[in-house]
Amino acid sequence: MAIFSNRATLTYNGTISAGIDSSLITASADNDTYTIYVSLPEAHIISHTVHEDSFSVSDAKNNIFNPITPEDYTNLCSSQSKKNEEKALADGLLSDVYSEAERIISDYLKLDGIISSMYTIEFILP
Repeated sequence: MAIFSNRATLTYNGTISAGIDSSLITASADNDTYTIYVSLPEAHIISHTVHEDSFSVSDAKNNIFNPITPEDYTNLCSSQSKKNEEKALADGLLSDVYSEAERIISDYLKLDGIISSMYTIEFILP
């Protein structure tokens, strides 16, 4: 059946962006324990962009009975995008989002001298 097979190797660079909706961050303070509680919303993938100028096709093996179509390339890119998002999530992308959000919020709150010297900041993750 090799006569009917085709294959191609596609390579591209891209960017997967993730974050949180900062309008959903809530905070409360316990003045008895000098603790500020910051609740962060669910992190999620915001965008996945393929850098079109990096797209290349190599090792294309086409045949007249089953030619590779532009739709085949589009479908392959789409399925690979999903796999790359799953890999980014498995590699801790959302953990990185939470860590960065905690750092930014902590740095901002600690600009206040009273908070910096008297309070601890605890983050509540979804």
